[in-house]
Amino acid sequence: MHTCHVENIIAMDKKYSCPYCSGNFKGKIALGRHLLTHTSVKEYSCTYCSENFAKKVTLEIHVNRVHLHIKPHKCELCDFACSTSSELKLHLGTHEKPKSHQCKLCPAVFVQKGALKRHLNSGKHRGECIIT
Repeated sequence: MHTCHVENIIAMDKKYSCPYCSGNFKGKIALGRHLLTHTSVKEYSCTYCSENFAKKVTLEIHVNRVHLHIKPHKCELCDFACSTSSELKLHLGTHEKPKSHQCKLCPAVFVQKGALKRHLNSGKHRGECIIT
């Protein structure tokens, strides 16, 4: 099969899709949590920008990450720092797991499928075609 759409390289194994955006999720619970971002009353407003949030914790994460650039979670193995423990946990996998997600358009190799997808969507390979 011949395709010029880089985003088609990665097969989506997530079967629950958001009807409001392009989000895909592995389970009903994850989709349900995500749907709150589209459907619930967003009573928490950011004082730095016009963004509103359904949950106070989401507002706090937004402010720390976007406006204050606070990154309290630091990797002990490299210089990486991030704003949430879940981001750090995801990052730590890059030190432990073999890199098995190879870009078919360049030598780049990634530990996580999502990292490969971000690489492909970055525009670096815009206009290039692959044979799958």
